[in-house]
Amino acid sequence: MAVAVTIVRLSVPRAVEANTTAVVLDCDFQVHEWERPGLVLKWYMNKVHLVYQWIPPRAPQALGVMAGRIDTTFTVSRDPWAAYRALYIPRPHPMLSGQYSCTVSTFEDEDTESAHFLVWKAPRRVELKYWRPSEHLVNITCHTSGAAPRPKFTLFTHDLNGTK
Repeated sequence: MAVAVTIVRLSVPRAVEANTTAVVLDCDFQVHEWERPGLVLKWYMNKVHLVYQWIPPRAPQALGVMAGRIDTTFTVSRDPWAAYRALYIPRPHPMLSGQYSCTVSTFEDEDTESAHFLVWKAPRRVELKYWRPSEHLVNITCHTSGAAPRPKFTLFTHDLNGTK
């Protein structure tokens, strides 16, 4: 049996800064003309949360965390069978970070591709304090606020012999 649907290219930016610029997650696919009447395109977040669905010729639907966060009138192609394949996010928010999967299915076939998408936010404040309670001890405190995702800190030290 011939393959009826194929995702040609999944275009998802790896990382973007929150609320700085609009973002497009695109799922470019090919489908045989005889399979178009059964076409369904879905986007999932973290493999289980359906966030977008388009069943041509109906209008697309934003669901779950994407409801109210994407422009469902955005078209990426003039082809009526590919027009609404992409997610247009005008103001990306850190809560939209995750693994995105595009699934294109027909009555006869299905294809899925996935990519990770990170929306980061710079901290409003970073505070680093240290003090020496004794000659051989150093107490270090680092505090940040407003950052996304939650920052990870690593402390490196140098011993007198050069060991890290």
